[in-house]
Amino acid sequence: MILVKKSSENRFDKEIRMKFNSHWVNSRKDLLHFVEENENPNILKDIPKDLEGWVAELNILNLMLTRDDLVAGIGLEQPPVNEPDFNQLGNDTFLYRGKYGRLRGLWIRKDGGKDLEEITGSRFEWMHYRIGTRAQLIINQEFSNIPHEEFLPENFEPISEKVEKENGVYKRPIFKFPVKINGKQIMIYAKGALISLSNYYEGSKPRHRLTSISSIDKTTSRREMDITRKLEDSGIKVPRVVGYYQSSVEEFLFLQEVKGDSPVNYLNTHRKELISKDANMLATLCSLGYRKMGFTDFDDKIFDGVNLFLVDVDEFRDLYFGAVQEFKEILLNPNNTEKLKEFRKLQRSIFLRELKDAIFGYKGSLTRNEEDKVRYIKRFYQSMGWEQPTEGQIKRFVKFPKDYVTHDVYMSMMFEG
Repeated sequence: MILVKKSSENRFDKEIRMKFNSHWVNSRKDLLHFVEENENPNILKDIPKDLEGWVAELNILNLMLTRDDLVAGIGLEQPPVNEPDFNQLGNDTFLYRGKYGRLRGLWIRKDGGKDLEEITGSRFEWMHYRIGTRAQLIINQEFSNIPHEEFLPENFEPISEKVEKENGVYKRPIFKFPVKINGKQIMIYAKGALISLSNYYEGSKPRHRLTSISSIDKTTSRREMDITRKLEDSGIKVPRVVGYYQSSVEEFLFLQEVKGDSPVNYLNTHRKELISKDANMLATLCSLGYRKMGFTDFDDKIFDGVNLFLVDVDEFRDLYFGAVQEFKEILLNPNNTEKLKEFRKLQRSIFLRELKDAIFGYKGSLTRNEEDKVRYIKRFYQSMGWEQPTEGQIKRFVKFPKDYVTHDVYMSMMFEG
């Protein structure tokens, strides 16, 4: 059993513990699958040609994916030489992807000669690299009566519907599939990790590297789960977390489907309610230190007529990224109140910039006129626990210069540059 402690940033000032069941399973894909799919489809043939080089390369890639070294075990396990899935890649190189999870991986045989045979009874020494052959499956105990095998990628993917955006495809795999719980069918969303690869320019790859992959950026399912739970603790409506699947190559976050529709379809009938709930959501995200890229797009929000849900957190960023502030100075010296005042001033300016960007982003949808804008601003102030804004402050929020640029647009221009 895994106990995940709820965030201390709980506006209801209480601690809740969410209980999970943990299962170790055979992963569908390992590190060699990753190289096959993204770089070298002939890696199984190439490994024996440069075994030492490929072991070093696999270690580099494993560090990028998991931040852990690729460790070899010697003498801990014996290779399943009699298993039909124990395949020879080269003279002394073997690969096992069979039913025995602990024995899966890359096996390298070394001839130790008669001296080793006299000691161990065998002249061969075996080195075992697991290369990400095991995965962890964590399931919320509220859903524990669903067989955990239904959440394995090889089982849910064949019966799933692949989810696509209206204006294009997602950058990561997202599947939707049915499960039964207590005699009732519910739909589960399986959200794969967003993995972005960077490659060396032609001619710039270091000589010792056997692939062109220079870095790997991955949004983990565990991070998304933790953020989702933190949002729920803070009062934001989010999908129910069912669990997650985590291996070195593949990851999935499982969420229960939220019934509802795009808030766009409710603008004419529930505008005031949406303004209030959206402003509350933005204020809460600011309090938690998050920035939601594309917050005003409505792509990741669902409204059911009563509640406004935030259903995706993969575009969450650190709200204070880029802010020039030495937080350590504030914490080390409790008597230095000036530094704390400086930080609070900076913090408020960041929050207000988020508010102004939201008003600007919603000018053609949620906050079409000045009355809508004022309502949104006042609700944000109320949610933050601030005194209501003056008329002069409100004017500064509802008027925009022709060259106004939101933070999202500014960051996009910087990255393109």
